[in-house]
Amino acid sequence: MRKQACAALLIIAFLATEAATEEWPPLPKQGFISGRVATPADVAAGKAVFSAAVGGGAVGKSTPIRIQIPQYAYYKEDGTKSPVIVLQAERVDIQGAKAVQMTSVGAVRLDGQKFIGLLTSFELLGRTPPPLLPSASPGQAPKDQTPALSDLSHMFFEHQATFGRQHLDRRRLDFSVESLKHVNEYLEAIRKDKDVEKNWTRVVLRAGAYVGEVIRKNDKKVQWRWIDHEGFTQAEPKLSESFGKTVATAAVLYDGNKGFVFPLAKVEKYLNNGAEDDVYFFAQVIMSHEK
Repeated sequence: MRKQACAALLIIAFLATEAATEEWPPLPKQGFISGRVATPADVAAGKAVFSAAVGGGAVGKSTPIRIQIPQYAYYKEDGTKSPVIVLQAERVDIQGAKAVQMTSVGAVRLDGQKFIGLLTSFELLGRTPPPLLPSASPGQAPKDQTPALSDLSHMFFEHQATFGRQHLDRRRLDFSVESLKHVNEYLEAIRKDKDVEKNWTRVVLRAGAYVGEVIRKNDKKVQWRWIDHEGFTQAEPKLSESFGKTVATAAVLYDGNKGFVFPLAKVEKYLNNGAEDDVYFFAQVIMSHEK
């Protein structure tokens, strides 16, 4: 069993390096569009996330939405909130037999990933945001870290820095339970790589986040949420002490009562032991809720 050196350093790597920062970054001074609609040239230059003009023609009439840009916001998806910065907002009247009006927002996540969403999915915060991850006070429930782990699960197959990314087929990673068979294939491919030790923490965090998100999204009987090790200790001090503070317990799934699931630990076990720690089978067992 490989030992994880300097557990505190691993938690810093998780909370700071892996898209779960405790501070909002400064608002950008460029790379956004305000007061006008974006052009394809703006997108090409990195000044805009999208343009309603496609191939030299317009898909519809576009007008800027009058909100502060740039500004801080939370993006709401699957019951979670992810911190983002809004870079662009336009109302697009799509032409054709069935006219459709869309209020589209271009934004960037704190890890630098740009995306498009509907205005109704954003909670606008203005240019002075609230504390991002406030510390828990005595008697409070453990802090919900689901947005951070959701971001991390997407980084698993989207980010260039994911170790062994050449072994991942993004088309097969759709957050279905079946997709975990492909995660098994990935883990099997990299576990004997001579460089896996140097990338151990990143592999466990990203692949573990993906495995956990598959369980969270597909379990019909339990509403899981992610908590970090501090929250785990807050919820179950004795159990947390018995597991210790390592990358495998940097984040766990929690049912709000006495139920815990350890996807990161399962990924680490696969890296150590191979197919006997199959993550597909692991998810099936968890979601069967058999005693």
